[in-house]
Amino acid sequence: MEVGLNFEDFEDYPSDWLEGLRIRLTTLFSTPEGTCPGDREFGIDISVLDLPPDIVENTLMVELMEKLERYEPSVELTDLKLASGMDGNVSVDVTIRPDEDYEPEEAETDEG
Repeated sequence: MEVGLNFEDFEDYPSDWLEGLRIRLTTLFSTPEGTCPGDREFGIDISVLDLPPDIVENTLMVELMEKLERYEPSVELTDLKLASGMDGNVSVDVTIRPDEDYEPEEAETDEG
C-alpha cells in the first residue's frame, strides 16, 4: 500500500516539526500491523484491503483514524482517497490537519 500525505492548516508549524510528523505518519501508515516487535498493534491492518471495494475505503478510514488517535493524537484525518492500479497495487491519499481539541498530557514530575 502506497500512502501519500497532504497537510492542511499547518502554516504556523515549523518545517522541521512537519518533517518529523511526515516521517512518523509515513512509518505508521506503511507498517503492516503485527510486524513491530515492541508494539504489535503499531501499523495498519492491511487485511482491510481484501474487503469488497465498496467497503474498503470506509473501513480503512476508521483504521487510520484509530491509529492516529493512539499514535499521533495531535492530528486528525480529514480525507482519504483510495485508488487501485491495474497491477493490483493500492494507493491511498490521506489529508491530515491539526486536531483542535488535542491537549498534550502534562509530563509527570518526580518530587521526592
